[in-house]
Amino acid sequence: MKKLLLCIALLLATVGNTFAQNTNLHITEMLLDNTTYSTNMTSPWGFTFIADDEIVYTEKVAGTIWKLNLTTKVRSQITGGPVSLNISQGGMLDVVAHPNFAENGFIYFTYSVQEGSAQTTAMGRGKLVGNTLQNYTELFRALPAVSGGNHFGSRLVFDKEGYLFMSIGDRGNGNNAQTLVNHYGKVLRFNEDGTVPSDNPFVGQPNAKAEIYCYGNRNIQGMALNPITGVVWAHEHGPQGGDELNIIKKGANYGWPRVTFGVNYGGSEISKDTSLPGMEDPITYWRPSIAPSGMAFIRSQESTNEVDIILGALAGQHVHRVLVRDDKVVQATRSFSNQGRVRDVRVAPNGKIYAMYESPGRLIEISSATERCENFTIEASGTSITIGGLTSAPQRTITYDRMCDNAGVVTVPITGNAATYTIPDLTPGMYCVTVEGRNVNNEFWCKKEQQIEIVVSSVSEELQGVISPNPVESVLNIPTTEDIQSVRIVTVLGETVLESASLSKNINVQSLPAGTYFLTITSTNGKTKSHRFVKM
Repeated sequence: MKKLLLCIALLLATVGNTFAQNTNLHITEMLLDNTTYSTNMTSPWGFTFIADDEIVYTEKVAGTIWKLNLTTKVRSQITGGPVSLNISQGGMLDVVAHPNFAENGFIYFTYSVQEGSAQTTAMGRGKLVGNTLQNYTELFRALPAVSGGNHFGSRLVFDKEGYLFMSIGDRGNGNNAQTLVNHYGKVLRFNEDGTVPSDNPFVGQPNAKAEIYCYGNRNIQGMALNPITGVVWAHEHGPQGGDELNIIKKGANYGWPRVTFGVNYGGSEISKDTSLPGMEDPITYWRPSIAPSGMAFIRSQESTNEVDIILGALAGQHVHRVLVRDDKVVQATRSFSNQGRVRDVRVAPNGKIYAMYESPGRLIEISSATERCENFTIEASGTSITIGGLTSAPQRTITYDRMCDNAGVVTVPITGNAATYTIPDLTPGMYCVTVEGRNVNNEFWCKKEQQIEIVVSSVSEELQGVISPNPVESVLNIPTTEDIQSVRIVTVLGETVLESASLSKNINVQSLPAGTYFLTITSTNGKTKSHRFVKM
């Protein structure tokens, strides 16, 4: 009996701990494109939500800042912001609203600036009032400034404790990432006012910048907070191959350029090592490079050991989704291939997912199959299986497979607006049921798969009375005071395994295999009852 219960518990644990069966994404609405507005989005770089339906976004080349209402699709230019330097990979870069934006109105930016004959990355904030940033203040400038237009970074993210994390690239010189005397090739951490937290790992250490939180990063252009654990994750560009996904840890060294999965442009070797003691290994890497940019956690996750990440790909020109369990990738999918360079992805406060393309400049709303699958329900009732939530997909298909053996599979296309569909008159047994949804263009939308058992005897629907012992090892006591005409034992699949006209009220079932059965008793007065029991 203990073994039987253990098997059932393991089965339930396995079913309950699986990710959504499918991870395809679907464009639900084009919110902004070059045909909607007379003024085009020009090289958009980052965006942040200031309400469920309102964003602030930056344009890298033009150095402009915009506010866009996603409901009305009206956008307004924001004035009073910083002056950025448009140079190669630099310009107006990331933007993030303060966690308490509704109360204080603060919005933070990163951008490239000129300093003497060199360039660097700066960070600052202003208070958004209407369409104006009031009292804009530069809070930080990476030092020392160096000449060149590569790897300015950068992304901004607040953690749950209110600290502000900022990534910055190695400025095209990998050696910068392995020294603490400059800010390049690092993740930095600040208080909300730009000051340095006293518990930053290198505070007070000679020849080390106090703002540094971790180092050894090539060029991070995607960084996000895991909403369940409160831990910051980031991905970074490799050279030719070797993009990485990492968990950001205090004081950690991520190895660039001493360890890498990539090579120099042209193919020459950077390092023989992909792992070294004292350096963090990535959760995963991409080779060839997809040039990841932007990053967000999809809020369908419930467990602390599972994460569901969505990110953009510049060189890969697609939206990339990664499912991670126990810090190991278990599935990855690509959507919207070859539709443009995806610069940023974000999740709105209401859970909707958005992706921003830099070329051509546009913003789209996307939705996960996980969310749509939550609308589908699959339940057993008597000798039927009822599927609910069908109105969540314009086109629906239901497939069921008795005994889950891919033999005798039945597929039913569902049309119309009915919210439920019932598969009637099923014989007992285990069924694998699949509900698949498609959009109006017949493009895949969502799929939910579930095992479900029909356990009602095909002989009688009465499951009343008490049977003893239950579970049984050898002798079954027949629970009736009436005279017996016949007894029959059937499996949950409806197969008769024992039939007798014996008048005995005790039946030897020792020869039956372990499992679930139904005992059907017919009395001499014509009454029939069926009782469920378990044979150990």
